Amino acid sequence: MASHRAWLSAAQLSRQFFQSARYVRPTNSVVNDSSERPAPAPHPAVSLLPLFTCVPPPPLSAPVKRRFSTALPRGKKYHEAENEFAHEVMSSLPAYRRTLHYHVLGGEAAPLDAPVRGQQAGWAAQTAATLVSAMRRLQVSGDEAGAAAPAPAEPPAADPALASRCAQYSDDQIVCLLAALCSWPPGGQPDELSFRRLWQALDGECCRRLARWDAERALLVADLWYRLQVSRLTQYSGHLLEHLGRRLGQLSPSQLVQYLFFVNLSRRLGGVKQVDLERKILQCLPLLSVDELGIICMSFFKTQTPLQLDELVDAVVYKLLSCVETAKPETVCAVLKLLRLSVPARRWQVLERVYDRLLPLVDGFNSLVQLHLLLLGTQALVHHPAAVVRITAHLHGQLANIRLKDIERLLFVTMLFNFDPGVAFFDDVVSDLRSERRVEERKKYPKCLMSCLMYLAYHRVYPADLIATVVSPSFVSSINDSMLSSYSGLERELTALSCTLELELPGFVSELPKEYRQKHLKKHMARVPRPGTGRLTFAENTQLAVRATLAELLGGPDRVAALHVLPHFVTPDIVVCLDSSGRGLVLPPAYIRQPALAAKRPLPGLGHWVCVVVGGRSCYTRNDQHPVGNFLMRLRQLQLVGYSVLEVPWYEFQDKSHRLGYLRRKLQQLSVPPPVPLTPPGGSPPRAARLR
Repeated sequence: MASHRAWLSAAQLSRQFFQSARYVRPTNSVVNDSSERPAPAPHPAVSLLPLFTCVPPPPLSAPVKRRFSTALPRGKKYHEAENEFAHEVMSSLPAYRRTLHYHVLGGEAAPLDAPVRGQQAGWAAQTAATLVSAMRRLQVSGDEAGAAAPAPAEPPAADPALASRCAQYSDDQIVCLLAALCSWPPGGQPDELSFRRLWQALDGECCRRLARWDAERALLVADLWYRLQVSRLTQYSGHLLEHLGRRLGQLSPSQLVQYLFFVNLSRRLGGVKQVDLERKILQCLPLLSVDELGIICMSFFKTQTPLQLDELVDAVVYKLLSCVETAKPETVCAVLKLLRLSVPARRWQVLERVYDRLLPLVDGFNSLVQLHLLLLGTQALVHHPAAVVRITAHLHGQLANIRLKDIERLLFVTMLFNFDPGVAFFDDVVSDLRSERRVEERKKYPKCLMSCLMYLAYHRVYPADLIATVVSPSFVSSINDSMLSSYSGLERELTALSCTLELELPGFVSELPKEYRQKHLKKHMARVPRPGTGRLTFAENTQLAVRATLAELLGGPDRVAALHVLPHFVTPDIVVCLDSSGRGLVLPPAYIRQPALAAKRPLPGLGHWVCVVVGGRSCYTRNDQHPVGNFLMRLRQLQLVGYSVLEVPWYEFQDKSHRLGYLRRKLQQLSVPPPVPLTPPGGSPPRAARLR
């Protein structure tokens, strides 16, 4: 630990800062950031610049004209914008010129009709060098419009000889063959016989040679596989991560960034120790641009790996805040997503600093950056009211230009932080959800539409036609394994939406099959904590303490029941019944025997029914202790069922010496008789509800 902290000393970081040729005061004299940096010249009397301050990277002196087609490469169905952005960042920096595929694809291809010696005798009779040379000469280059010329009738790639003799090729010839394949006509599939035979043979040979390759060649070969768009299909990608992950200390800053780029592609960290990786990043961070930091953040977020070192989180925040004016939008999004994943609730002040720094710049951000800034505090439950109000107003004007997924996230924030943007906002959202341009998105991402309806229900907005398309047997029958693998909570949320609508919309009857609802209510129902149960959570221990205190206060455990009053909420509640003088009554068996998977309604004529709801840490924002929206919906629905609700926040119930008096005062403050439900069965909708 001591050696680790030594890396963070101001003196060492300052030396790294001034020795880096890219971090100098003159803005017009920037030296290439590469492993071949010249020794820095001494700087006369330079004042200390902030650590991690960015200077925009220099452009490449002469861009290479790429002779491959601009059409989508073989094996690729969709463009991946984040990966392409990350690769463009690396290709714009000289430090990566020896490990990217562009410099091996820049040569002129021979005319397609040029004779190839030995072709008439068959490819199998030729030497390895002749085969490689023939492949290079038969590369297909594209015209300015990106259209590929026709392939020769009998290319060597179609002959099994080329694949069967991979062991005879030199390392340079392996690179040449991969480069030649990159220039082959796009649009084919990776399982096309001739193409598959060759790349699989090359994949196996690359894996065998990887142990003797240095990081530069290993990364160059990996980048050629990326250009072929079969990285995720090759064994080489996995071996590369394991190989370089054991040699982190030998990687230069640019090689570390490119290694993490391939981590992003594979969606896994490999065998590397995360703490060693984070220390290496911390060591290299002063030498990297803010856009290179964005590539690092993408890799951690795509693998769903939160940062563990607080020092690295602070360094990432400092770098973002220092360079946000020059950072590209994709970079800002990547850093914000990783901070949302990595900053724990105990360090909520870090997120407030980010909000305070970026909020004045929000007008210059695009809608995606604004959205991720809005989402920044959702995981740690950090509420920044000014950001919520301002960004929601911005995105309200961009509804027609953002994705259905982004509308879902926007509504989630308004629900989570209990923010009502106004009737006009919800009218526009519902209108947009119904529009023709959303038809394909609604079909492709049904979970997004369902979540939108749930968040609208929190605001008591119910688009009847959209609800009918979701809470229906036809929707249930359309749920397949692919949907469930992408959205693990889909069935639970669908069941919760159905129960919510039945409680809040009088006369609404869900069409979901009864067996389906009961199955998923039971599947996601948390246990009722019992004394003596092992491994209790903080919330369960708090609820047990509340139950014990209530039993002592009201005269015995038979006057207190812990059960799922509303089964579509995961955790149980506590129910007591009081007489007119506030004394506890024994709960009748008829109440306890109500169906476990149905809402438990108070029995009429017995007394004052009280539902005690213990609010855990996830029920309140961390910086101002305001209840979050789904917790408030729970309290509202308990009142609709007919209970008086007694809320017990966890932070008010920690002093053991005052628990009895605390609950006695809370019970005395309840209104008697119990409040009448807002709408009797079969009555009219509540005034606050907005049927669309």
